[in-house]
Amino acid sequence: MRLILICKVCNDAGHTRMRELSSHAFSDSALRNQQEILNKYFKLFVSRLKSRIDADASHAVVIDMSKWYNFLTLDMIGDLCFDASFGALEYGKYHICMANLVGGIKYARSLSIASSYEPFMTIPNMIVMLVPSIARLELRLSLQSSVLARPSLC
Repeated sequence: MRLILICKVCNDAGHTRMRELSSHAFSDSALRNQQEILNKYFKLFVSRLKSRIDADASHAVVIDMSKWYNFLTLDMIGDLCFDASFGALEYGKYHICMANLVGGIKYARSLSIASSYEPFMTIPNMIVMLVPSIARLELRLSLQSSVLARPSLC
């Protein structure tokens, strides 16, 4: 089994085709139709950050904004695509599906760099063979202890 990196497969023609197929979703009218949903998440985002700051007003508060922007983005995507939020903004932590996605993006970036050096690809190719069974086990364990009231989207 050889690892194929999707980010290297797309050429200009493929990119143009994908852009044309998805452009209607980002038109002015399409975005206006989703404004109420997006505003709900922006308000929740700001209120959750304010509550974290106000909870310990006597000390300097350190907030990982990258994580909170991921919560915001992925909760909005979950609602727009699946009609269900992942609950990250509400609970202040990643849902297991979100954690796997963010981890996968970081892993894909490492693979992209490693693919430039063919000898280094031996180890990632071996890891790819093991990842599906590890991911299934992790998902099964996390779903057993899930605190979310809604069914899993994974």
